[in-house]
Formats: sequence, C-alpha cells, structure tokens
Amino acid sequence: MVVALAHTGVPDAEALAEADTDDAIDVVVAGDDEIVYPPEATSGTVVTEGEARANYLGELRLSVDTDAGAVTGFDGDLLPVTDGIPKDPEASATIADYRGEAKLDTVIAESAVPLDARFATNYHRESNYGNLITDAMRERTGADVAITNAGGIRSNAVYGPGPITGGDVFNTLPFANTLVTVELTGEELVETLASQVITLESDTGRAFGEEISQQVSGVRFEWVPHEGVDERVRDVRVGGEPLDPEATYEVAVNSFIAAGGSGYPLADKPRVAETDVLLATAVVEYLDARGTVAPTVEGRMQRVDRDLPDASVTVDGNGKVVARFDTPADVESVATDTVAVRSPDGERVAAEHAVFDADEGTLVARVDDAALADAVGDAADGDELPVDLYAEYDSTEFDHVYFERSRLNADVTATVRDRGRGAPAGR
Repeated sequence: MVVALAHTGVPDAEALAEADTDDAIDVVVAGDDEIVYPPEATSGTVVTEGEARANYLGELRLSVDTDAGAVTGFDGDLLPVTDGIPKDPEASATIADYRGEAKLDTVIAESAVPLDARFATNYHRESNYGNLITDAMRERTGADVAITNAGGIRSNAVYGPGPITGGDVFNTLPFANTLVTVELTGEELVETLASQVITLESDTGRAFGEEISQQVSGVRFEWVPHEGVDERVRDVRVGGEPLDPEATYEVAVNSFIAAGGSGYPLADKPRVAETDVLLATAVVEYLDARGTVAPTVEGRMQRVDRDLPDASVTVDGNGKVVARFDTPADVESVATDTVAVRSPDGERVAAEHAVFDADEGTLVARVDDAALADAVGDAADGDELPVDLYAEYDSTEFDHVYFERSRLNADVTATVRDRGRGAPAGR
C-alpha cells in the first residue's frame, strides 16, 4: 500500500488524488491548511487531515485484498485529544527530563512588550520578535548579518508582555534547525535578500499581498514588491555602512535555508562555521542572559512602492528643514501623519507638518532641524549624509491585500553645517 504524507492542504491533496489515474496512491494524509477533515475518498484515494497542534489523533482502517494489492474499503475518524486521555508513564518521564533540560517550563525572561510571532506579521514586515531571533543568531555566531525565514517562526501567537518560558521559544521555533554561518559577497547578499520578495502582481501576492518573508539583523534595506523594477532590494547597509558588492560578509542563517530551503540561493555557498546549536536554544540562552527584553521594530526592511524625486537639505540643528516633492501620478492622497525621515542608522524623525496638494501633485514636509541633527549623530561640518523620507499614500493603481496603503520614498542628501546649538533659530 502507498500512503503519501503531503505537506499540502486538502484541496491540493484531492487534486493529487484526481491526477493519480493509475490509482498508485491509496491514502494521502495532508497537513498545511489546518482543517478538520475525517477520512474521505476522492477518485478512489482516501484523503484526511487532522487540523494542527496535536488536536486530533487520526485513526484509519483499510480493508486490503492482498492478492490484488488493492484497498477494497476503509473507515476511520479523527479522535479529539483531551486532558482526559491517560499518559504513558515511561514516555512522560522521558519528556519531563527533556522539559527540564531545555527549560521548557522555566521562566527565562520578562518581556516588557508583546512578542509578535504571528504569521501575518513575520511574512509581510519586520517584527520585534524576528529582530530578537536574528539578533540572538548574530550575537551567538559573531556574524555581520543574520537572516531567518518567516516560515520557520511558528505558533501564530503573541507572547507577553510578561514572563517568557523556554517552551514559548520552542513553540515558535519548533524545527531542528541549527546555526550555520555562510560567506557571501555583497552582491550575493543582495540576491539572498531579494529571493524572499513576493510581488503584489504574483499569484501569491494577489492572494496574500506582497511579502518580504524573512527577518534580519545587522542589515537594513528597501524592498520593492513589484514586477518590472530594476532592483527588488536596494539601498542596503551592513553594520551602518553602505554595502560593498565585492566585499565578503559572514551571514548567520539556520540550517534549513543554508541548504536552499525556502528558495534561498545558499546551498552552494562557502560555510564558515557549522554548529549543532539549535536556533531555539540560541534564543533561549540569549533571553536567559538578559532577564528583561523589549525589542522594537527599527526600520530594518522598508517597503517602497513609488519614488519621489531626490532632494537636498541643510541640517544645522536650528529652525526647520523643509522639502517639497512632486508626487507620482498614482498618488490620490497622502496619510500625512505617516511622513517621517530615517537616518542611516534607522532612527526615525516624524515630520512636524506635511501637506499634500492633490491639484498641484506636490507633497511638502517640515521636520524639526534639532531632531534631525540628533538623528544624524556626530556628523562633522560639511558631511553629506543619506537620509530617507517615507510616506504612506492611497494609490489609484495598487490594490493591496495585506497593507492598508502604498508607500513613497525619497532619497535625501543632508548636508551638516555646524553652527552650534546656541545659534539663533531659523534658516
């Protein structure tokens, strides 16, 4: 008898059964769309799925004609798993030993903020929990950059604020993935990051919205989720410095994506180090060493749908910085409360005031000069620094599935003039 264990949903399992015109597959046990589907025949093949998270035990009995090598009948059901089912003492003892060793029932840290392990967040945008995971990877390995795939972050739940146990971490990182460090050129790093961009126009994008499908540490970049663009990943900075396409970088990943999982182009890349450290264990130890955590979303991955013209401003710490932009034709309105500038280190400065003129097709943004001067840090007189302006807008062209609005970006050159904080206000 042939039983296929398929990491697909029930509709794909039924399509497989219908395509099996030779009746070579007797049973398909599915598991991906997480539905309750007791055994049912489709084109002579039994299909079943037991939802998820061990909520059901599937029982299937086949009547088999051994001479003909064929299934002649079946029956079965999905049995709910409840606390009333007695546990096997020997298995329970083994599990208890491991739970203690892995600190599954031990509070390892307090989180001052909710840790977002939801699928919708981690597939579409930077998350604070994704930042924590990849920060732990980078600290453990000493790599320049860390990347983990969104599909490796499970449970689809939010943890905290409050106590976090080792079991919470293993719930979110349940796979036996270990830490691996690969060596990539700057060009290969861009290719690696771009491999996870799902465009709005693709089949997946039309169903679920554009996706970035990963979480990162040590790197910042913009991603453009559309077909026909020159660069899907651009303006990449590693460790705060512009990416050098020809330089080499050490990149910490999990063993699944190091082998090419999730479409990452890493299977043939040089491995600097391989460990037997589980990703979940690295995160548990990272949390345990800190006691209290409060990870934030820092602007590591910036979605951009349309570009504004480049601009130049002077930053002297006094008065206001004002910039005017002609907007693309698809801009219907701008959410002016989303207009903000980010420094090369990712620090965000919200615009004090922004005005969109639909008739003129212009956006004017005003930022406090002192706040922008603080954001660019210790820059010297005459330094020219790249900063970015971002704004969300309603588009006449893009119909988003996940995101509420489209996003604009302008590359702005900020020239620093050291006039001293005590100088009179104004420009």
